[in-house]
Amino acid sequence: MPGVASVDPIACAYAAGLFDGEGSVMILHQSEPRGPAGWYHQLRATVGMYDGSAVEWLREQFGGSIYTMRRPAGSPRSDLWSWTVKSRAAEDFLRQIRPYLRTKANQAYVSLRFRETFPVAPGKTRDDIRDEREVLRTELRRLNARGQHRLPAAAPVVPGSRMNH
Repeated sequence: MPGVASVDPIACAYAAGLFDGEGSVMILHQSEPRGPAGWYHQLRATVGMYDGSAVEWLREQFGGSIYTMRRPAGSPRSDLWSWTVKSRAAEDFLRQIRPYLRTKANQAYVSLRFRETFPVAPGKTRDDIRDEREVLRTELRRLNARGQHRLPAAAPVVPGSRMNH
């Protein structure tokens, strides 16, 4: 698998539990003033916790970045630690934990389908592919709404797809 090395299955199962409980995945519609279309899509997976050791472990296993929201001195709340992977790293992470996901399995399915729309070689993106990405972004937003964790019946895994690996 390109990207990060495969992680031990037990570690993937643990990461899936962290992600199911404390994580989120989104497809962002980012501004790019210098780009040909003026914007682009990006996949982002995040786990936010008050336990810094858990998010540090995620970074050690899967790469990515850690951001800390420091609370003011005297605040009753602890600092919030947020681990984030983007684009291909997010794809690699979701592909490895997908077999172990329970509550966010459908979000992972849509996210990996989104990443399939990216060619191996970079270049100008056709309008129909941008439209497909926007449809997938809308579907992921629907799934991320509270209580909406089901895919439509007509969303099978496509044989031969990179997503099935």
